[in-house]
Amino acid sequence: MEKGRIWRSIDLIYWRNSQLEAVLTRQELQERYHLNRYLILWGAFSGRFVQKLWNEKALAGFHQLCRRNLNIVHSNRQRMNYSANEYQRIFLDLFYNVEGRKFYLFGSGNYTKKFLSRFGKECEIIGILDNNPDKWGTQMGGIPVLSPEIVGDLQPDEYKVIICIKNYIPVLK
Repeated sequence: MEKGRIWRSIDLIYWRNSQLEAVLTRQELQERYHLNRYLILWGAFSGRFVQKLWNEKALAGFHQLCRRNLNIVHSNRQRMNYSANEYQRIFLDLFYNVEGRKFYLFGSGNYTKKFLSRFGKECEIIGILDNNPDKWGTQMGGIPVLSPEIVGDLQPDEYKVIICIKNYIPVLK
């Protein structure tokens, strides 16, 4: 627990303190005391310390009733951007009209991993499209990662692409 207090103290000391950043940046402090090697561990210590400090376990039921559910907030934000029919088509009817089509996912990050774990057995995915040329030729869950240009050779009724990235609007357009 002591390590959590140390990291939390560093967070608080540097929070909105531009004068301290000018004298000794947080990065320099971390390098000087060899803290960079264990950033994830320090973050975990800090998180556990804050959970204990705020008594999160005992208050979990209360928070579930009174705090906003960020998944619902995000979903509602998306609904505001589209008509009811568009929202239904884009976000809910993922497998509508896919019979006989080649099925691709766009993006090779965490959203694709979640999609594969949830829906990977429900449909045959031909490939994962990604804009990063370094990922082309690799595989994700046994599925090849490909250039998005390959769908340019197909007719629109031959394939369906599910976008699995956070900033999906540019890809959707």
